[in-house]
Amino acid sequence: MFCTKCGETMADDADFCGACGTQVIRVRPMPTIAWNPAPTTPTPAPSSASSQDWTSASATRVGARVLYAGFWLRAMAYMVDIFLLGLLATPLLALLLPADSERWRQYSELPLHEMLDPFSPAVLPVMVVVMPVVLLCGWLYYALCESSSWQGTLGKKWLRLWVSDLEGRPVTFGRASARFFGKIITGFVPFGIGYFLAGFTARKQALHDILAGCLVLRRP
Repeated sequence: MFCTKCGETMADDADFCGACGTQVIRVRPMPTIAWNPAPTTPTPAPSSASSQDWTSASATRVGARVLYAGFWLRAMAYMVDIFLLGLLATPLLALLLPADSERWRQYSELPLHEMLDPFSPAVLPVMVVVMPVVLLCGWLYYALCESSSWQGTLGKKWLRLWVSDLEGRPVTFGRASARFFGKIITGFVPFGIGYFLAGFTARKQALHDILAGCLVLRRP
């Protein structure tokens, strides 16, 4: 090798230049570090067919994005649905209870406060026909709408509400039916407490929601 100052030839293992006395500074190369990145498996994106279900489920699992429907929003949707159910049931009742029938005439002449008295002789024959029709129409209306792609009744859809299971997934017809018939149990709880639970429980669930494992959510 050569001296970097005077250019004199030097031995490879010399520490000083024999001509000018300059100290030899040797630079050692940095060690080479092998880099072996761990293989990663990409997360598959949801297919277009299940994108809606995947989105709703993801939104429910992320707490900050979950919006539960409170008591008053649900009450408003209920009033809309009751009105629509009345329109749906009226044609069937008109067929089963002709306006000129004696039992309907007696019922229509009752004072308002006596029309819901099940022990009245004029009320019982009418309720035997009315209650099964109302129950059938209500069951089909709620169960079919809530298990459809709407995930809610017309009243809920108008107020941007929707029904899901506890994981944010669409409910089946069976679960929607269980939710509807659970309302009968909710109705027997004194003072409407079963319904008022929707205003106080952590996830705004009424008693029938808890029994059926359902949530009522609202869209932003």
